[in-house]
Amino acid sequence: MKSCLSIIISLVGILTTVGCAEGVPDAGQSVKASTVSTPLSISPTTSTVMGNQSVPLYATGGTAPYTFRITSGMGTIDSSSGVFIAPTTSGTTQIIVTDQAGATASALITINTSLTSTWVVGQWGSCSATCGGGTQSRSSVCQDSSGAVVANSLCSASGAQPAASQSCNQQACASTIPSGTLCGMRTAIPGPPVAYVGSNIMCQGNTLTLSGGAVQGCPDGYFGAYETPDPIGANSTLIFCVKN
Repeated sequence: MKSCLSIIISLVGILTTVGCAEGVPDAGQSVKASTVSTPLSISPTTSTVMGNQSVPLYATGGTAPYTFRITSGMGTIDSSSGVFIAPTTSGTTQIIVTDQAGATASALITINTSLTSTWVVGQWGSCSATCGGGTQSRSSVCQDSSGAVVANSLCSASGAQPAASQSCNQQACASTIPSGTLCGMRTAIPGPPVAYVGSNIMCQGNTLTLSGGAVQGCPDGYFGAYETPDPIGANSTLIFCVKN
């Protein structure tokens, strides 16, 4: 039923109806929305695989659910999931997917049994620490002789997948004890002319000044230190290297 918008104008006793809107539904009349679906498609539409390789096929668009089947060639396919298992002989296989409305789409798979696969390994990345022990990582993928990345299981004949991480920079870190802090107790200072016992050892940093004004760094595993108070009294500071 058409619904007209009436405007009633009362002018000198004249009743006038103005305007009629076409196509406007009556009150309470429902409006049906239209639904547009995308066409059914399958992916990949073409591919080349090795013998016994597993290949997942995907359907989109159309009206679910979907059904997969082989129309020519060899191999097997799961009718619901679309996972295709290639045969062990070379050839081509055509696969059709059908949706609930009866629409179809096809894919063509070439089986090449001469393809081989091997691990392709990337370079080690940076170490997570410069000293004291860190780790570094790298990537590895299974790749066939055509250059395509394939499932890791196809590289089983090439051995286990290469390690993804390893330890690095295991050497001990240099001392970071601030100069002037109490580093510990020294029971004796070896060597001539005198041994001193029970003095506090104060940190001097990784470089120490020896008698005569010469400057010398402590070897690995040592830091510069001095004893206070000076047990001898002849010098204000006695400087030496102390083992970490």
